[in-house]
Amino acid sequence: QPARTILLSPWLDITMENPGITNLERKDPMLLKNHLIVMGKAWAGGMDPHDYRVSPINGPLKGLAPITLYVGTHELFLADARKLRIRALAQGVSFDYHEFPKMNHVFPVFPIPEARKVRRQIEWLIGGRPENFFERIFRNIRLGFEKRLNRLPLQD
Repeated sequence: QPARTILLSPWLDITMENPGITNLERKDPMLLKNHLIVMGKAWAGGMDPHDYRVSPINGPLKGLAPITLYVGTHELFLADARKLRIRALAQGVSFDYHEFPKMNHVFPVFPIPEARKVRRQIEWLIGGRPENFFERIFRNIRLGFEKRLNRLPLQD
């Protein structure tokens, strides 16, 4: 078991049955409930979509290591993030919950001030050096894209 689980805008229930999702649909600029339902069925394969192995919101939480969760208020996954928080605290799991107003899905990866704050917190949690950890990751991703782009033939 890891020492801590850090979740960024997690998809916790592939069924998308939480009634709170309906109120979030008009706010989320990235995710569409109907598309996610189709993708969830594909992800589950032949498994029951309520099975905790594909919808972890339904799994046992007692005994898990501390959980840190970051979510925006403008994403479909907010309703289930709130539900997970309630379930985890009820089962005695240490749960560090961060809800960011007007942020959308996976906002911590974007080059915005709110994201930088989250990345610094995560770097501290995992014992990294705040000034370097995510910057190295993003630099390596950028370099990988640049290498691929440089190999492509130029188009007129």
